[in-house]
Amino acid sequence: MLASQVPDAAPVTVTVSAHGRTVATGRGRANFPLSVTIPKARLWSPETPFLYNISISYHDDTVLSYFGMREVSLCRDSQGVTRPCINGEYRFLTGVLDQVTTLPVLLLPMLKLVLLLVLLLLTVLPLLVLTLSLAHT
Repeated sequence: MLASQVPDAAPVTVTVSAHGRTVATGRGRANFPLSVTIPKARLWSPETPFLYNISISYHDDTVLSYFGMREVSLCRDSQGVTRPCINGEYRFLTGVLDQVTTLPVLLLPMLKLVLLLVLLLLTVLPLLVLTLSLAHT
């Protein structure tokens, strides 16, 4: 798709900096993919938690933020077991998982209860019907 066919394809500028120096810049158009290559990127680790600053400019607005770069992969430990690795090194990951829980996950306990009640009704209902029919004869 051409930029002229997109309703809002205004110019966007991305600037990545470290210690006050620009290390990478990218230019593109809004609503189109944009890649910025950081040469000799410093990877974030617990021992060296290096963070880059990022500036994204669009029209008269500029958003400032920060990010860390790391390589997440699977690798083998000394016993040959596949483990999660950060920057090629096995890490025993601990900590609190901070994520938004989706509605189906929240409803799972309720769903189990409903299924249990249905199972109970299917088991008890025939006995109840049989008892009622015997009472009327």
